[in-house]
Order: sequence, then structure tokens, then C-alpha cells
Amino acid sequence: MPNSLSTNARQARASRLRSILAFNVFSACVAIPAFAVSTARAEAPSSYARAQDLFSEGRRLSGEGRHAEACERFERSLRLEAGIGTKFNLADCWEKLGKTASARSLFADVAAAAESSGQDARARVARERAEALEPRLSKLTISVESASPKLRVVRNGEAVQRESWGTAIAVDPGSYEVRASAPGKADWVVRTEVPARAAEIVLSVPPLSDAGAQAAETESCEAGPSSPHATAQRARPAVKRRASLAPTSVAPARRSWGPVPVALAALSAGGLAAGTLFALKYRSNNAEAKSICEDEPTCSEAQIERHRELTDNAHAARTGAFVGFGVGAAALVGAAVSYFAVPATRPEGGRRISAVPVYLPSGSYGFAAQGAF
Repeated sequence: MPNSLSTNARQARASRLRSILAFNVFSACVAIPAFAVSTARAEAPSSYARAQDLFSEGRRLSGEGRHAEACERFERSLRLEAGIGTKFNLADCWEKLGKTASARSLFADVAAAAESSGQDARARVARERAEALEPRLSKLTISVESASPKLRVVRNGEAVQRESWGTAIAVDPGSYEVRASAPGKADWVVRTEVPARAAEIVLSVPPLSDAGAQAAETESCEAGPSSPHATAQRARPAVKRRASLAPTSVAPARRSWGPVPVALAALSAGGLAAGTLFALKYRSNNAEAKSICEDEPTCSEAQIERHRELTDNAHAARTGAFVGFGVGAAALVGAAVSYFAVPATRPEGGRRISAVPVYLPSGSYGFAAQGAF
């Protein structure tokens, strides 16, 4: 009998242990996914809040004129939270840094996103900003003379797709390295500087030479004059500026005052002076006439006569002013016409000045003056 009770007790205890173990396993299976969900929900607001902090910091830096730092904050905020407002501010920041192509592209993206979400006002502003950048864009064209199937072209380390070969692509101002390579061929490399002003730069990739031939040419370059290939490597890219500046010649010419312009100029001065005096006399007589005998029934005979005299003088002075100003103006026009009608003459051996545009390797330009004195 004792053995039977002991056996039943052990079985009951084992059953309870199995129940506790099963409950713990079930609780763990439910708790782990719940913990993962709660963790994800806790991280999401933190990521959004960080994006908002970066956006606010970018706005502050932009207001202080620290645009490079502001752009970096907007870029980090955009990686955390892709908001239309962040994109618009980043495009505006890029424009201030002179990255015209990137800014134009991002403004266009903002316009499309805003239009699809029903934000018509924001879409219109972004579209106008993108269109305003169009005239300022610089474009780079990479044309390939021999497009072999294995040819690879990269620009600043990024592959240039075949579909864009020979197409003018808007790029930001700055330095660019274009490299063409193919198996068994010598690399072709050229570096160019895209100016901040609007320009169209064309790079033509020639057929690549064999790697062995390139090595031989390199040896000949070390021993003697530069080879044709080396010359092609150093050739500057063709730059087509949209607003070309032609050389301007500036040479002062002399005009002489003949007797006719001098006489007309003197007549003009006299006429204008006379007109001014008559105008002053008219004003004085007219004012005095108005102050005499304001109440007509009580006017004396002398006052009436004086009023009539002043009125006649005022009318005569007004006529003289009109005539004087008319003669002075006509004579002035005649003097100018007779002066400029005589062709200007440039003395032999006189001063000659010419202004020639100068383009610097950095991409800037100016004018150089030259001539004889």
C-alpha cells in the first residue's frame, strides 16, 4: 500500500512539472514576437524624431548661411524619413551651393510628388524653381567613336549607361574624370572642369589602342617627342559656351565742333534763357494782378487801370516764354544733329585700345586690354 501511494505521488508531481514546462514554453513563444513588435514600435518614433531634429537643424544652419552643413543635415534627415518638405529644402540648399543640376532634378521630383498627393501650390512652386534653373545648367556629352560590346565608360567612378552615350546630360559644376576601358585595351582618361556658368562640354572617346601598343608608345615618349596617342590623351575637351564673347575693339574717335553746331548751341542757350526770364515775368505780373482789386464793385479807376496793365504784361510775357523755349529747344536739336552728322575721324597713330576675353584653366574668365598709346 505505501509503495502504491508513493508511485501515485511521483506521477502527479511529474504531471505538474510537464504542465509548468509547457506553459513556460508557450509564454516564451508568445512573448518573443510581442517583444519584437513592441521594440519596432518603440524604434519607429525615435527614427522619425531624429529626422525631425536633423531637418530643424538644417533649417537653422541654412538661415545662418552655412549651406554646406545645412545640406548635410537635410541629406541625413531624408535618409531617415523621405518627406516632401525635406526634399524641397535640400533642393534649395543645393541650389545655393551651385549644384544646379542636382537641385533642378530634385525640384522636379518634389513637383511630381506634391502633385500626386494633391499639394498643388507646392507642386507649382517646385516646378517654377526647376524651370528657373534650366538656363543655368551645364551639360556634358560623352560620345564614343567605336562602341565595342565590352567597352565601359565611367564618370567620376560611376558607370555611364550606353543609352546616354552621345546625349547631353546636365551635370553640377566641378571637376570630372571620364575613363574608358575594355579588356586587352589601354585605358583612355581625360579630366575636365565644368564651369559654374552655362556651358556645353563634349568629350569624344577615340578607339582604344591595344595594351601592348600603348606600352611601346609610352617608351617612345620617354625617348623622344610625344606620340599621337599621348597627344590625344592630353587634348582638351571641346567646350561650347552658349554666350560666346567675341573680341571687342575700342578706339576713341574725335568729333570736331564746326561753326554751325556752335551757332545753334549758342542760339539754344539764348532761347532757353529768354524763355526762363519771360516765364518769371509772367508769374510775377499775374500774381500782382490777382492781388489788386479783388472786390470789383469797390475798385477805383486807378486800380482797374493797373490791373489791366499787369494782365497785358503777363499775357505778353507768357507768349515770350513760349517763343523762347521753342526756339531754344529747336536750336538744341539742330546743334545735336549737325554735330553727330559729321563722321567721327580716328587720327593715324593715335590711341588704340582693344579688349580681348581671356578664359582661365580654372573655368573663370575676364578681359585683357591691349593697344598702343
